Amino acid sequence: MGKFKNPYPNLNIDDYSHLYEIDSRFKCSKCERSRKFFCYTCSKFPDTDNKPPPKVKIPFEINIIKHKQEVDGKSTSSHAKILTEDQVEIFIYPNIPDYRKEIDDVVLIFVSPHAVDIKSLLEGQKKFKLKNNYGLARGELMGTLLMKDLNEIKDEENDVKMLENGHEKKSLFLDKLPFKKAIFIDSTWKQCRSIFHDERLNSLTAVIIQHRKTIFWRKQKDVPDWFLSTIEAIHQFLIEVHIQAWGIEKHYFDNCLQDFRYHNTDWIPKEKIIDSEMDISEKRDKEKVPYNGQYDNILYFYSFFYSFIHSLDNPNAEFKSIKLVD
Repeated sequence: MGKFKNPYPNLNIDDYSHLYEIDSRFKCSKCERSRKFFCYTCSKFPDTDNKPPPKVKIPFEINIIKHKQEVDGKSTSSHAKILTEDQVEIFIYPNIPDYRKEIDDVVLIFVSPHAVDIKSLLEGQKKFKLKNNYGLARGELMGTLLMKDLNEIKDEENDVKMLENGHEKKSLFLDKLPFKKAIFIDSTWKQCRSIFHDERLNSLTAVIIQHRKTIFWRKQKDVPDWFLSTIEAIHQFLIEVHIQAWGIEKHYFDNCLQDFRYHNTDWIPKEKIIDSEMDISEKRDKEKVPYNGQYDNILYFYSFFYSFIHSLDNPNAEFKSIKLVD
């Protein structure tokens, strides 16, 4: 791709080089606004001769709740809606469903004192016993939880209880997931907390994803590099669920995970790393084979925009003077 830098050289993302050649605009058939690559307001790709983006089939529904002050053109939520098979819905807060009506089938991806990791969720544990004051020093704010690995705040007693309850005897692979819908909040951390306290949301099981370094297309002031964009968080949740439920191919583990710059991969159990040559005794649907990049295309537009911005001479400065998708 010449001077264009691919942020995910090892992932299974379709070629998007044709997007660099687009210089015309289209009128969105829904809102009638002029757009270039896609309509980020309506989450629509144009009905033109341009090559359509790939479609990603995911194993559960996703709802994204956006704060009303989030700028559509800077949000990555529309990426998820465009690239999935009608499995993603976007709601503008406070106009959201009452999730209390489906509390047993919905999880909320949110950093909470009572959140669980995905491995524990799939093993049937809905709440952790956490260290005193969540392992935080006196006076530290709850936002500091975002900077902690889960093992730093989780009490070791949790692992003992899991063994006592016989969770380690469960099948290596799940027949079905224990939830049908995942909720993501698209907003700043301050706005996020106010949304979380909405009674329609705060009784849901909260889930924490593993830390990985963001590959955002520009530096964000005073923001740690493991604060993920919405589309990165969705991708991380998807692959974590898939790995914990159905495993990961050894080739992908050895050659592709490095693109996410994890601190470590200890969260992936050794028994979940499957050699592609190995026979899997359990009968499994084609959607439940070990992870080998099935959801990587959800980063299709995200990877393109990173590449496009970093082709500029001074990405941080020039980003402010260009309109990326408008």
